[in-house]
Amino acid sequence: MRDMLSFGPVTVDVTHRIVTKDGAPLRMTLKCIELLVAFVRSPGKTLTKEQLLEAAWHDPAASDATLAQHVFLLRRALGADAKCIKTVPQKGYRFDAAVSGELPGRAEAPAEFVMAADEFRALNTEQGLRSAIDLYTRAIEAEPGEARSYARRAGCWRLLAEFMYADPYTTLMSAKGDAGRALALNGEDAEALIESAYSSALFDRDIAAALQYADLAALRDPGNAAARMLHVFLPLMRGQTAAALNASRGAGGSLAGAALYFARAYTKAIPYFEASAADNPGANVMLGACKLFSGDAQGAMAAFREVYGEHVDVRRAGRPNVRHYALALSIYAMAKNGDRVRARKAVTDLAALSRQRYVSPMARAIAHVGLGEHDVAVALVEEAVARFDPWAAYIGVDPFLDALRDDPRFVQIIGRIAA
Repeated sequence: MRDMLSFGPVTVDVTHRIVTKDGAPLRMTLKCIELLVAFVRSPGKTLTKEQLLEAAWHDPAASDATLAQHVFLLRRALGADAKCIKTVPQKGYRFDAAVSGELPGRAEAPAEFVMAADEFRALNTEQGLRSAIDLYTRAIEAEPGEARSYARRAGCWRLLAEFMYADPYTTLMSAKGDAGRALALNGEDAEALIESAYSSALFDRDIAAALQYADLAALRDPGNAAARMLHVFLPLMRGQTAAALNASRGAGGSLAGAALYFARAYTKAIPYFEASAADNPGANVMLGACKLFSGDAQGAMAAFREVYGEHVDVRRAGRPNVRHYALALSIYAMAKNGDRVRARKAVTDLAALSRQRYVSPMARAIAHVGLGEHDVAVALVEEAVARFDPWAAYIGVDPFLDALRDDPRFVQIIGRIAA
């Protein structure tokens, strides 16, 4: 059952937290949607600031400035229909509009929150993942004993780290907490086991424990794609390329390509990445890397440009982990092909960007390896490990770091994360 409330041309799907105007979706943050839900549920009533903060942030002590900002954003999204949101001085806000549709007299079922959260998570954008976290939190509040909501919220925290949307230490720590709760509630749930595997590998750096969880997940759910992926990438974290290749047999796609790439079988990996490069930026980056190490520098640069572009603002377009790696690998390629002036400018831009938002130190390290600046590169790898950067997990097999493998400091770093 879906609760649908309307005022004028605007319809609010309360269940799935979707707002449309004349049938077309309106773009707004989940917090703005939560505020609108609170308004349409109480037309004509003055809602205090504390009530609205509790509705959207679950914290009546949250900042008044935060509330005012989101009311402004909500009004802007609604356009001319925002005139029904009235400010009541010293008290809060009142929604003066006739609302049609049945006002829900029941709390939404946890399954409805989970369904809506799953849709947000599938977007793989920062806002989508954060909105999903909020909705999984609602599901947990409604049904605290459901392991899967904790497991899926753990996955969102992890993806925030992997996609470079947020600092990895804090998000992976949150993922570990949720994975532990999910496992405690249901030790046989495949999703709880998968997220426990990721937490063991990326946060605890305990690959043996991660493999045990992945094995259990595969037993509980033999067709689980995430378990199969873990059985390829966990050996790579230990530097065991032969085991990764064996696990990838029959997998096809980018998973098989990745195992071949890390095993230095670049020409064999190329067809796997070519098959999905058109609509998968990550595959395009890997295709470029394979071409670079196969001697096709021009083809590599073309593949990298498909992802970041020479004139693209890398702060805005696409997923940060893919963009930043494409840029870093292109810097490496430029430097190795003698274009050090352009490489130097690009690496300076990448460093400046890292002061504005999270940029993986691993991406910056690769750029400096290309320029032959090994001391800087080792220091950045050290920083990545200290910050629990997920991409530091593969330093034992990353071909872009091969020039560092005789450096005792680099060898020590590998020893700390490849247990």
